[in-house]
Amino acid sequence: MPYGVPAGDLEPAVHLNQKEAESICRYYGKRLPTDAKWASTAFLEQRSNPPTGFIKGQRYPFPGGSTSSVSHCLSGCGNYKGLAPAGALNRGTGHVTTKTTKPGVNGMYHMGGNVWEWTSTERNGGYITRGDSW
Repeated sequence: MPYGVPAGDLEPAVHLNQKEAESICRYYGKRLPTDAKWASTAFLEQRSNPPTGFIKGQRYPFPGGSTSSVSHCLSGCGNYKGLAPAGALNRGTGHVTTKTTKPGVNGMYHMGGNVWEWTSTERNGGYITRGDSW
């Protein structure tokens, strides 16, 4: 419960450690991606017929494509409504509900912003996180 408020159905899962995230995935018959799989999905366009603005086989510098604005903005560059109480965070106003920003590479949402994402890859005694948090 971020900020003591129960999460809504369309909110991303937050405040989970890697083992909790892994357990939730397993419950649904899924798994966390490896770090390499996460990076490939986030930066390398793999769709057969990607929409305008994306080219199959192109590696992009940001999960949103050519610029970071798709995933690295909150109240400054869109009509996104943050969920944290006003003043609770130093930048922005918290995470946004899922699928409320523009999709990026491979049609994925929030790969470069919103909340940190766990991978199954261990390195230096810990697990690698990807994505970003506002």
